[in-house]
Amino acid sequence: MLRSSFATKRVWGRLIVTLALAISVLVSSSSSSNAGSAANGRIVFQRVFWDPHGHAQRIALFTVDPDGTDVQQLTDSPRGVETGHADWSPDGRSILYLRTVLQESETLERPHIIRIAADGTGRLDLTKGHCPKGRCEGEGDPAWSPDGDRIAFVRLVHDVPTIFVMRSDGTHRQRVMTPPTSRFMDSAPEWSPDGQRLVFARRDQRRDVTALFIVRLENARTRRITVWILDGLNHPDWSPDGSSIVFEGPTSRRYETQLFTIRPDGTGLTQITNVRGVSWTWAGFSPDGTMITAVRVPGETSENDVYVMNIDGTGVQPVTASLSDRPAEGLPDWGPQP
Repeated sequence: MLRSSFATKRVWGRLIVTLALAISVLVSSSSSSNAGSAANGRIVFQRVFWDPHGHAQRIALFTVDPDGTDVQQLTDSPRGVETGHADWSPDGRSILYLRTVLQESETLERPHIIRIAADGTGRLDLTKGHCPKGRCEGEGDPAWSPDGDRIAFVRLVHDVPTIFVMRSDGTHRQRVMTPPTSRFMDSAPEWSPDGQRLVFARRDQRRDVTALFIVRLENARTRRITVWILDGLNHPDWSPDGSSIVFEGPTSRRYETQLFTIRPDGTGLTQITNVRGVSWTWAGFSPDGTMITAVRVPGETSENDVYVMNIDGTGVQPVTASLSDRPAEGLPDWGPQP
C-alpha cells in the first residue's frame, strides 16, 4: 500500500511508510462472518488509482457496507494527491482524513486534516490557519474522541512527530507530550473508551523498532505496553469495552505481519491471525466490538483488500474487490450507524 509523506517527506515518509508499506497478514478461515450487530455501520477506506506506468496517480476515499455492497466515493483527489487515514466520528455523521501529496509528487504541500460529512459534503480544513510555517510542517493521523468533542492528531514540529489534541472545530490545540528525544517518533494515537488515555506507536529510529505506549492525558504519564523486540508496527485500536487493543506485529517468518491483541496493562498478548505468505495491517474494531476490519496483503483479488473477521481471527470475509488493473485498497475504519 502506497504511503504518503508529511510535509517534510523524509520524516513523514519514514513515519507513514512504516504505517502502511509494511502492509500485513491474513487469517484464512472457512467459517462465515457477518456484519455484527445493528450498531455497525459502513466502512471507510482508501483506494489507489494507478497511471499506465504503474505509479500511484491519486488516492481517494470510499465507503462500503460491511458485506462489500453499495460502494460510494467520498473524495475525488486530483493527480498527485492522497486523501486517506480516515476516522469516523462517534455519531457516524462525519469523517476526518489526511490530505497530502503522494511521495512521487514533487509538490511541496504540508499535510492537512480535513473534516467532511458522511456523504462527502461540507469539506472543512481543520489545519488551515493553525499550522504556521517554521513551527509546523504538517498534521495527520486524526482520531475522534469517544464523545466527539476532541480530536487527537500528530503534528510534525521541527522534523519531530508529536501528539496533540484539539477541539473538533480545530481550535484550542494542546501538546500531549514531547518524545524523549528526536531519536523517537510518535504516531497513530487512538482514544480509550473513557476518553482519558491515548494508545500510540513510538518508533526508536536508532534501533529501528516500534513499541506501543499509553499516555494519560491529565498528567502526560506514559508507559510502554509492548516489548521493543515485538516491534508492534502501526495503528493500534482500542476495543469499545476498553478491555483490549489490536495491532499488527511481525512474526518469525520474514516479510510477514500478523494481528495481535493485548490488554491495556500490557498482559494477555494474543496472536489472532497466523497464515503463511500474506500479511495483515491497519486493524480496527467494529463499533459493537464483536468484529475487526483489517487489510490483507496480498488480497484475494488485488494487491491489498479490506476484510472483516471475528475478534478471534475466524470468519474472515473480503469487503473490497478489484475494480482496476492494479488496485490497492486499505486503511479502513468501521463507523457506527448514524
